[in-house]
Amino acid sequence: MDEVQRAFMERRHDNVLKEMDFDIKKTLAKEKEDTKQYMLSETVEKSCIPIVNDMNKLKLIWDMFILFLAIVTSFLVGFELVITALPDNTFYKTCSFSADLLFLIDIFVQFRTTYFSAAGEEVRD
Repeated sequence: MDEVQRAFMERRHDNVLKEMDFDIKKTLAKEKEDTKQYMLSETVEKSCIPIVNDMNKLKLIWDMFILFLAIVTSFLVGFELVITALPDNTFYKTCSFSADLLFLIDIFVQFRTTYFSAAGEEVRD
């Protein structure tokens, strides 16, 4: 019985070592992947166009300005339909073109802005 118990303990010990070895390899693979992701994020951060933090104060002000501009534009579209001479006005054309240009710039800003995942982590990809 003593040899059976010893053999069982040796086999169990070997299994535990194999599991630990597997866990170590799994951890090392995960660390390697994390390092790879970090290196990729470092490459992205070194690009010529910076990534904007979603909670940045200037970004929040920009978002509020774009929201205000969208509300004003929604009213101006209604005025344009009612006042037929309005689209011929050069000042109105300039303001309308400027608003369209700012909306286009906002699209590019949104592409370079971080966001938060479901887990609450900031994603910078």
